[in-house]
Amino acid sequence: MTKETLLKTTYDFSGVPPFVVRGDGKPLTDTVINLSANESPFGPSLLAREAIAEAQESINRYPDRDAIELRQAIAKLNNIEFEKIVCSAGSDTLIFNLVLAYASRNFEVILSRYGFIWFKRATLAAGAIPVVVDEKNYRFSVDNVLSAITEKTRIIFLANPNNPTGSFISHEEIDYLIKKIPDNVLLVIDDAYQEYAEPEGCPNGIDFAKNTHNVVVTRTLSKIYALAALRIGWAYGPQDIIDNLNRLRQPFNINTIAQKAGVAALKDQKFVQSNIEHNKEWKPKLIEKFRQIGLNPLPTVANFITLEFPQDSTHNAELALDFLHSKKIIPRTTSDYGMENFIRISVGTEKENLFLVDSLKEFMT
Repeated sequence: MTKETLLKTTYDFSGVPPFVVRGDGKPLTDTVINLSANESPFGPSLLAREAIAEAQESINRYPDRDAIELRQAIAKLNNIEFEKIVCSAGSDTLIFNLVLAYASRNFEVILSRYGFIWFKRATLAAGAIPVVVDEKNYRFSVDNVLSAITEKTRIIFLANPNNPTGSFISHEEIDYLIKKIPDNVLLVIDDAYQEYAEPEGCPNGIDFAKNTHNVVVTRTLSKIYALAALRIGWAYGPQDIIDNLNRLRQPFNINTIAQKAGVAALKDQKFVQSNIEHNKEWKPKLIEKFRQIGLNPLPTVANFITLEFPQDSTHNAELALDFLHSKKIIPRTTSDYGMENFIRISVGTEKENLFLVDSLKEFMT
């Protein structure tokens, strides 16, 4: 009998936290209300749908390796340099590659306590060391981050606004942070919800990446552009950093359908504005309803609301999750963030929002 031998990895990444699947992996059907992933509730724009249909004719060919048309569309819309943009299959890949390039082999990455969990996953997966700093009232603390910097620090991650808390820090705070960090430390600003947040006062990360040597901003077409399933992310920053990300990315990393749909979606700013207006109408309505039934919503400038539940044996967040699942509503647990008594809920359609409120009223009664 031969003894089973386990191959060893070259470094230890066993601490990478498991990926939390919506509703514990429950399948999505037409009867399920999915409020777990901060997606647009309306599906992609008509222009994007038409582009998807047209692109099917050429899927026997490899896609444009450099996503030139997509990058040109991003550059035009945001008034930034085409050459300083790199695209990828989701911004999470870019985040991982930034850690791989600038902090792997046991350098330190500073993370906010309740910051986007992919930051920690990417840090551990790349063999870097996560340094977690406390927040102030569920908000990124510039002072705490600056106090945590050492000679081994190489990256600071900032989601602005943050997921799952919905909080943001101001232009002045980010400017102060950039001025105080060492020249060899990279600040990565994840702007996944920028289109929703900027009208509510959240600064645009692009403004900081334009004129600095150590700031990169990441963005996505998964949220307001409603193309989550196609996996389109991009980064903008100094040319040398973008060049390194291009060296690390896989060839043909964004498929043709995604590229064509992305270009069309970026052109349809009326669709984007309609999503903003829907969120602007329904988010405050939901916040007010939640408060009326005894829940505590955290302040948010994104398209989601994180709710704090009472800490008792009948109305806590764990029981609320089970109850909402029984109603075929899927919110997002935040227990993996250390926020066990909270639930994050995306703003849905009018019908979904009303049913959610009625369901939570029933639960809290």
